[in-house]
Amino acid sequence: MLVHIIAPGRIVTDRTAFLDQLKANKLGITREEVSDQSKKQIPLARYGTPEEFAKVVTFFVSDACTYMTGSFILVDGGMVRAI
Repeated sequence: MLVHIIAPGRIVTDRTAFLDQLKANKLGITREEVSDQSKKQIPLARYGTPEEFAKVVTFFVSDACTYMTGSFILVDGGMVRAI
């Protein structure tokens, strides 16, 4: 059995925009300011796209991935830093 975990970081979606807006409302700033602050925490300095996430998923469900199992893949622009 092939089992993998593909963990997204900040991907441009309606949910991300909603969460950024909630934080903006709480802090009394604009959603764009929250987004800019978040991007500063990501080494690639931007949110990922759904297409970028989909490319990783496509590999793991393809015939190219038949001898891998138990992988944990972060698709987060380097946001999570290993200790």
